[in-house]
Amino acid sequence: MKMFYIFMVLVLSGQFLFAQEFYSLQRSINQAKISNFNLDIARENLKRSYLDIQKVKADKLPTLGLTFDYKKEYLRPVLNTFRNSLDLTWDLSIYKKHLDLSKSLLLKAVQKNKEIIKSSLVYQVKLGYFSLMRLKEELSVLEQNINLLKKQREITKAFVDSQIKLQSSLSQVEDQINRLENQILFKKIQIGQQRDELIHTIFVSHYKSIEFQKYKIKFSNLPKLSFLLNQISKCSPLIQSLKYEQKAIRTSIDKPWKDKLPIISAGIGQQEEWPNSWSKYDFHVGFTIPILDNSNAKYKRQVSIINYMKKKIEIKKKKKNILDNVAILYKKARLSKKLFLSYKKSYEHQEKTFSLVRDEYKAGLGNINDLINIQKDMINSAFNMHKTFYEYMIFVSQIDFYRGVDT
Repeated sequence: MKMFYIFMVLVLSGQFLFAQEFYSLQRSINQAKISNFNLDIARENLKRSYLDIQKVKADKLPTLGLTFDYKKEYLRPVLNTFRNSLDLTWDLSIYKKHLDLSKSLLLKAVQKNKEIIKSSLVYQVKLGYFSLMRLKEELSVLEQNINLLKKQREITKAFVDSQIKLQSSLSQVEDQINRLENQILFKKIQIGQQRDELIHTIFVSHYKSIEFQKYKIKFSNLPKLSFLLNQISKCSPLIQSLKYEQKAIRTSIDKPWKDKLPIISAGIGQQEEWPNSWSKYDFHVGFTIPILDNSNAKYKRQVSIINYMKKKIEIKKKKKNILDNVAILYKKARLSKKLFLSYKKSYEHQEKTFSLVRDEYKAGLGNINDLINIQKDMINSAFNMHKTFYEYMIFVSQIDFYRGVDT
């Protein structure tokens, strides 16, 4: 029976290990694109825009109707009348507001909105992923240092037993170990919370066993600021979407004469009457020209002009804010890279110093305070290295969002 339980534990643990999935940054992005509800809504909005365009094209065609009519009059003699007609109606007023052009422009605006949603989603995934990687790197630093302290505790304990060092030296090491253990516990809680947020962002079930792969420290290329500003000014979906909406409004600002386009109608008909047994054929053509427009076209046109100007101002404001933000993010990214290199240099120097002081301490010559202080400096430098690197990646990701990058 005991062997059976051991076997089941091994089987279940094996299933757990095999069920665990590893998500890289790119896989996380791809998963989010598949499962995101906002993207699904954007896709449905695109379908609706395509249907609107098809409807406008259909409305521009003439309307053809076939009519059958039967009438019986109870007179003496009883008259039976049968009439059928084929009528064609063509409303030219459909052209007056250029709805086909307006709907096409709005379709492009919807397409750009979909791109905005996608690039925003990618940025959110990157933000969560890089934040998680930073916490994991910090946890790794703490664990490495607590292992070093535990080794120093054994050395210090031996010194105390040999009366080479005082009991206070051992107490200082124990105190530092306790502090790092508390930091590790808090860091693990932060990692769990950040992991859950990232899983929620990429729309993966919380019941799955997921591990996010470590990100290799490598700075992505950042083009020159002038190139970025020029590219974003011309190609950013955030700006392009508003421009298409502005152009769509512009199409509704018609010339007065376009409001007077007629409705053309034409048809042929046949009428038979019996018992008189006679037939009548007719052909008719009609023009309906609007003279008095009760819908107040002039008022509507003025409203369209105001909306057009508001959209124009909105675009200028949006464009200025985006370009200002990109310039600030660019400077922050470059500063983060410089700080990373500075902290890396400090860490390498502190690592060498720590090695020398530790060797002296092992020989019974050094001071435990010096060793602990240098180790604290090492931890701070390592934290700052990871902090500045992942800040750089987040700044670049935000710039990519303004550029419309969705990978």
